[in-house]
Amino acid sequence: MPTYRSNAVAARITPCQDTACECRHWAALGPDSEEAVRAGKPADAWYSVLIDARDYRIVHEDGEQSSNSGYGVALRNLPMVRLRRVQGAPMSEPTILDAVAAAMQITRLTRGQ
Repeated sequence: MPTYRSNAVAARITPCQDTACECRHWAALGPDSEEAVRAGKPADAWYSVLIDARDYRIVHEDGEQSSNSGYGVALRNLPMVRLRRVQGAPMSEPTILDAVAAAMQITRLTRGQ
């Protein structure tokens, strides 16, 4: 998708009136929300990162006031096996991650891997 949606789905969701339902905490997006500011603009680039399975370490993060607790994969200081751009706006400027991906590809080619 080359651009962000011009009408965010979350903006059209209306919470129900059931006081026991979790959706009562939902709020309509305001004109200054992140979704509203990005609406219709070129999408940011998305990247995929491949790491060795032996480097995976499952971690638990306690939730904070603005986020829930949950499990994930520790990613800091891990060697990347491969990095590639999945999508982005067609005319977007290359990012530093594109340069890193190109350098990794060159290294892989010169090593014959």
